[in-house]
Amino acid sequence: MRLWQPASSVARPARVSSPTASLSVMSVGHDGDDWVMQPVSGQAARKSYICPSCNQDIAAGTPHIVAWQEGWSSGVEDRRHWHTACWRRTHG
Repeated sequence: MRLWQPASSVARPARVSSPTASLSVMSVGHDGDDWVMQPVSGQAARKSYICPSCNQDIAAGTPHIVAWQEGWSSGVEDRRHWHTACWRRTHG
């Protein structure tokens, strides 16, 4: 998923919400880093991933969290897939 950002010279219609409007932004850790996180339903989870917290498999069909640090390029290489319990344990 690529987040669309308009060029600074292009006006965005007022009724169009921010690309991250449906995502939660959380402040985590002692350093105050902000993370953008998005819950993924089991139905939408079509691939398996490795959770960066426990290094265990997140099987296809398992609801989980996709998160990346706010301000990063938000490209595929920046996103991490977490077990929901691991995310909550690590990030509150």
